[in-house]
Amino acid sequence: MLKIKDVASLEGWNWNLLQMEIPEDVRREIQATPFSCVARNKDKLAWKPSPKGSFDLRSAYLLASEPLPDPAFQGKWIWKLDTLPRIKTFIWKCTHQSIRVRDCLQARGLQVDNFCPHCHNSPESILHTLQDCMFSRQFGLCLIVEIKLPEAQGKLLGTKPLCLLFGQFGRAGISCGWLKVNTDGSSMGNPGLAGGGGLLRDENGSWIGGFSRRIDIANSFTAELWALRDGLLLCWQMNVQAVVIELDASAIVDAFNHQSVANTIVSSIMDDCKLLIDQIPHTSIRHVYREANRSADWLANFGLNLDSDFELLTGPPVDFISVLEADSRGLYCDRQCIDPAFVS
Repeated sequence: MLKIKDVASLEGWNWNLLQMEIPEDVRREIQATPFSCVARNKDKLAWKPSPKGSFDLRSAYLLASEPLPDPAFQGKWIWKLDTLPRIKTFIWKCTHQSIRVRDCLQARGLQVDNFCPHCHNSPESILHTLQDCMFSRQFGLCLIVEIKLPEAQGKLLGTKPLCLLFGQFGRAGISCGWLKVNTDGSSMGNPGLAGGGGLLRDENGSWIGGFSRRIDIANSFTAELWALRDGLLLCWQMNVQAVVIELDASAIVDAFNHQSVANTIVSSIMDDCKLLIDQIPHTSIRHVYREANRSADWLANFGLNLDSDFELLTGPPVDFISVLEADSRGLYCDRQCIDPAFVS
């Protein structure tokens, strides 16, 4: 009798060992389901209606009485905004994936290349077009908007006005003798098609090794954990003695620094990460902004389009070299942030 360990590995599932045909959509969900490969833990039951896998009476009652309803649209706040109707309509269209960007057109069945025609680095989704694309950011920096809050609004928002600044973020240095691993997970839909990636560098920012993974259907939290485990495995296999671990998912960093988060659905992969961290003599895990994690972000998006499930990179991909060199030279990216001096 076949067991999961006979079919599944970190390099992917060997579907040829199965005697039955599994639908592609089901296969993708199975492919992205976390399983333990380092920690020797027993299987656990998870309650599917709960995002953390823990049983609760409310969802059990709804399941027993009638099918679980689809989540209601959480966008009623849009029509209460104090702005022009055309802006409200635009935001409403964004929440319904109704903007004619290439990713949305492809999802509706049109045969178009969904990659951004400007930067050619990521699929042209609504989020990418409005926020992540470097050309969109450059355009945004050319706009100067003066925001004036009425006195009544100031009382609601705080006793001091809100001041937005542009901070510069880039690769942070590390101590001599230490290495740094950056990881990132990407999900196009949350849950949606997901990928992971990361790289290991020395104190000078030089490439040591990297990886990309095609995770298939998963949410961003799970994709981040897949990438983190792959990065820790790379460190463990290379016998790294001291490493700084950086990722731009603050929820993941909090989960490991406080170790009080219980999530049955991803407990297997979290246990693997904890065990791998314990195997490395000196570790430090910290959160960085996305702008300082752009190299790992590139490799995570690269994983979305892999033909294989996992690829260990002995050298940087050709299209990635310019991103890596910019990081090594210490180039910064601008990010809009709040001036702490103006926060009540």
